[in-house]
Amino acid sequence: MALVPEPLPTFVITLTKPLRPSLRPRADHATRLVCRHAQTPTMSGPASKSSLTRPTTFARHNPRVDVIFNVVSGTRDPDRDLSLIQATLEKSFERVVFWKTTPDKAGEELGREAIADGARVLVACGGDGTVAGVAAAVQKSKDDSADQADAPVLGVVPRGTANALCAALDIPTNVKEAAGMIAGGHVRKIDFPKIDHPNEDVPSAMLLLCGVGFEANTVKRADRGMKRALGMVAYAVAGLLTTWKQSSFKTDIVLHGVDDSLMFGDGNIKSDVMHLQNLQLKGVTVANAAPATSVLAQGIGKVAPDDGLLEVVCVSSSSPLGLIRIMLSMLRSALMRTRERRGKVYGLRARKVVITCDPPQRIVVDGEPAGKTPITIEMKPDMRQIQVIAPKASVVNRRRKRFGRSLTRLWRNVRGVALLAITVAFMKHKTKLDLRRRLTL
Repeated sequence: MALVPEPLPTFVITLTKPLRPSLRPRADHATRLVCRHAQTPTMSGPASKSSLTRPTTFARHNPRVDVIFNVVSGTRDPDRDLSLIQATLEKSFERVVFWKTTPDKAGEELGREAIADGARVLVACGGDGTVAGVAAAVQKSKDDSADQADAPVLGVVPRGTANALCAALDIPTNVKEAAGMIAGGHVRKIDFPKIDHPNEDVPSAMLLLCGVGFEANTVKRADRGMKRALGMVAYAVAGLLTTWKQSSFKTDIVLHGVDDSLMFGDGNIKSDVMHLQNLQLKGVTVANAAPATSVLAQGIGKVAPDDGLLEVVCVSSSSPLGLIRIMLSMLRSALMRTRERRGKVYGLRARKVVITCDPPQRIVVDGEPAGKTPITIEMKPDMRQIQVIAPKASVVNRRRKRFGRSLTRLWRNVRGVALLAITVAFMKHKTKLDLRRRLTL
């Protein structure tokens, strides 16, 4: 009798839950919109799936990013930087639109065109002038918009020489790292004070700082050719030349809404109006945000871009060497986050500043020449802050405090070692003299 094998049982598996997102077939993403020129946008092919990464929450809510690209900024290759920024942003955003500046259209005008075209994330790619122009377009849109939640957000990819805003907000100075940080979308609000000047060509607002006298003459000497040849060193060379040629000028300053800690003690000084008259100064700096390299803005020790106050620093000196010594001490105070207490440096915080000079002095606003004095800068009560994609302020402050404490300890150790070495050398020299005297006797 033949044995017939029984059929194997059949099992049916039913999935009660959908597959995880990582196991689902990925749908094709939207095509990339790349604007080679601001006037003639062109459409490129679909983005390759291998180059796309999982978008962040910020990128999902803002699938489009517009880049205001200044071709002539800095010393790097613009085509290489453009390709690098495009490849980095396309990993997170569905559409990337480039607006290139021209001699006829600067950052502010292109920023307004991009906002009118529907942009909600604007990335300023250039120097401090380009960043300030795009920030002015963002602020203008925010003032005109009724819904503040829908206001555009400003991102920064540094391609300039100084990149002062990136240094002040701790934004990476590397192009690829700065472009990659845009997708994170952490927003920090900073002030944007208004400027009142009789010349219509002067910017109506200030993002970084305004320099009168020394600062303006230094920027004027550091022309584009010098910056292309020397880079950041151009400002140091121009500053040394200006140190020997800058003469003192008579200055009257009116401060409104003064709110600052006293130079001595732990109290505060507050005043509705304060007049500083007949000052013989080398330079005046009014800062909203400034890195440590902006030396003349560092007399107070800390420049906060979101406190609703302007840092006003006046510098006086009777000789070029004295001015160099003062600037070095101000750099030290910025790195160690301490207030400069020398008699030649006077700093206060106020909400409104009116500066008048005799004779009228050159002005520089956010790294760009802006006519001559008089000038008025004000933090208005109804001023609306702009949103900038940058690291958290608490993280930046902790990092800078640690750096300042480390520098303080290093300075004390170096000073102690130097004093010890001088003492040992003196004792050795004295011992040799005593031996010689005994031998002669």
